[in-house]
Amino acid sequence: METFRNKYVIREEGGHPGRREYSVIGTRDDLAALGQSLIDESKKEKIQFERYATIEHGQSCRVSLSFKSTTEEDMDFLHSSPPKTRIIGYIRAVLGLAVGILSIIGIISLLK
Repeated sequence: METFRNKYVIREEGGHPGRREYSVIGTRDDLAALGQSLIDESKKEKIQFERYATIEHGQSCRVSLSFKSTTEEDMDFLHSSPPKTRIIGYIRAVLGLAVGILSIIGIISLLK
């Protein structure tokens, strides 16, 4: 089994549903070098570089950390929910409401 000794390790932690935390762990010097690389890249018109990391306790798991710059409009798009997700949410709400109404109607008809 091939193992990697990268400068960074990725730790994934979970809390309550919908919350995930990803930590980049490294020595003080390696993290400082990563920060300096970001500062150096920010002086260019477009930032795009990557570094390799290892998933915590996954010696054969090698991942790539990519850093890229984009526009404010693209950031807004990346943070928005896709239309399909919104439509599915609306359908679930309508179906839930319909089930609730039908349940109430059923209970009322049983009580008569």
